[in-house]
Order: sequence, then C-alpha cells, then structure tokens
Amino acid sequence: MIKIAVLETQNVNKNFSGLQALKNVSVTLKKQQIIGLIGPNGSGKSTLFNLITNVISQDEETTGNILFEGKIINDQKMHLLAREGLVRTFQVTQIFPKLTVLENMLIASQFHPGENLKKVLVDVFRKLLHKSTWEEEELTFAKKAMEILDFLEISHLAKEKAEVLSGGQRKLLALGRALMTSGKVILLDEPVAGVNPVLSNRIFEKIDQLRKESTTFFIVEHNMDVIMESSDHVFVLSKGEIIADGSPKEIQENPNVLDAYLGDEGE
Repeated sequence: MIKIAVLETQNVNKNFSGLQALKNVSVTLKKQQIIGLIGPNGSGKSTLFNLITNVISQDEETTGNILFEGKIINDQKMHLLAREGLVRTFQVTQIFPKLTVLENMLIASQFHPGENLKKVLVDVFRKLLHKSTWEEEELTFAKKAMEILDFLEISHLAKEKAEVLSGGQRKLLALGRALMTSGKVILLDEPVAGVNPVLSNRIFEKIDQLRKESTTFFIVEHNMDVIMESSDHVFVLSKGEIIADGSPKEIQENPNVLDAYLGDEGE
C-alpha cells in the first residue's frame, strides 16, 4: 500500500547572524510512519522542528515551503497548526508543575502553545457564564484524558501534582498532552532523553501502537538503539544539511553518517 505524504519541507533555510543553521532541507513524512531525525549536536534538528511549527520563521529571501496535508503552512501560527493536527513536544518538557497531571492534560485539550492570552481569558469567562456547557465539556475532556493516561500507564498519578513526576513520567505526560490534541502528525524532540532503558522502550512501544492506529511521528532522538529499532525511515542532518536518508539499516551502513558522527562535529 502506498503511503501518502502528510508533511513536507521543500528546500527550507535558516540563517542566524551569518551562521547557516539549515540549508535547502527537504524531508517527506508519509502517513502512519515513524520518521527519525538524527545528527550530531548543533546540526539543526531542533531548528527544523521550530521552522515546521513556526516557532521561528524562515529567512525572508528563501523560496522554501512547508506543507501539511498538501497545504502551504509557512506562516501559520503554532496554535492554529495544533488545531489542524500538527503538534509538537519540546526537548525541555513543558508542564505546569503546580497543577495535577489530569489538569495538565485538560489544559492541553483546550488551549495550545501560542494561544492569545486575552482570547483564552475571554473563552474561560464565557464558559463560566454557561456552567452546564462547561461541565459537559469538562467531563468529555476528563474522560479522554483518563483514557490516554491509562494507555500510557500513568493514570494512577492523575491527581498528583506534576512536580512530583520523575523525568520519564514527565516525558509520558508530554506525550499524553500532545495526544489530547488528536494530532495527525506529532513532532517529538528527544522523547526519551534521560529516561531509563526500560521506560524508553515502553514509550516507543506506545508510539508504535499509535502509529498503527492513525498517527504519524517525526522524532529527534540521540538514543540510536531505539530510533533504529522503531523508525520506518531516518533522515540525517549534519551542519544544517541532509546528508543521508533511508531505512535504519541503510543509515547505519552509510559512510557519510559515520563521518558526521566521528568527525570534528561528532558528539
């Protein structure tokens, strides 16, 4: 069965004060695949994620495009992209530590990063004036949140403050928050960084299960074992350029990839 492209970058570029962080980078993600993005530190991986989700903008003179489901999204704001199904997590897990795990999930279901604060407050005030509608929506969101937390095997922590979670549990919560948005494509920036091997494997087992159901994943990860075992396809960035892409086996045998990791740019 031919997989349809759901997310593409076409010759995107980013320059920071004369430093070419990305140069003519083109990647294609197909539906229901796990796509790995690897490369030495400073190679441009997070910058590419930031461009895709419009955390930063492309260079003004660039002719590159970013397409989601065939539609150009170069200048679309992150919270609008999230509503359409393009969602991301960050390398540093972003949670509300003083709120419970369940409350963190509920916030993710209603308000997305980049949302205008004034609009958020207006929406909350409007819902408070219509309490019955608010309660009905909250119950629906809460049920969905608990189903996801149960799926991720952390539902027993639903009423705990997020600040008590371990690093691995915070990674699971970040994934759960992304799933609350019903994303079609989820970009994960180092989802198992600092996580013990057993939990790392469990996170990727969950990712694989979700991929089989409907979701496409684009994953930046330094853990070569899990990314090579789990990915359908892998792109390699080095000094801002794609130097290789292919199956995990092809990447592992590619001399350009070995040079990038073992050369003067390597970790």
